[in-house]
Amino acid sequence: MLKKYLPMLGAGALSVCILLGGVFLGTRMGQPPSNVSQEAAEAHSTGTEYAVGGVGSIAIPGYDKLTFKAGALTQYVTLENPSENTCYFVISIVLPDGTEIYKSGMVAPGAVIDCLRLRAAPAVGVYENTLLKYSCWNVDDDGELSEVNGANTLFTLEVIP
Repeated sequence: MLKKYLPMLGAGALSVCILLGGVFLGTRMGQPPSNVSQEAAEAHSTGTEYAVGGVGSIAIPGYDKLTFKAGALTQYVTLENPSENTCYFVISIVLPDGTEIYKSGMVAPGAVIDCLRLRAAPAVGVYENTLLKYSCWNVDDDGELSEVNGANTLFTLEVIP
């Protein structure tokens, strides 16, 4: 009788191990490596403000400027979904020429992204009117996603050598 259930027990135990490993890796991926200087890991954003409307509206962070290091696909800047929100964000960074250089996964309310993995590293320069696009999503009790209103904000992207 035990031989009949042994493969199912093994598959269940393997599934739990894979799930726990994924959770561990997911939480570690958002942290900068320990060899990164504190100065580099601190927020390279300035002038964070929130645009908030009436009751039930979504708080959208706005940034005056973000600073990236040239040639690096990994950037240590801080983007967040304010804790007062009830929706998830997908955050994109789009250069003035329309090139999307970053797109996050779902960012939960109160979560902070401090390590961005870019699709392309922009050249040294100052990019006025870079777009920070917020797509906002609600998750219902059944896990179904529905897109709600989003927002576009403009900022200056400075890419330094």
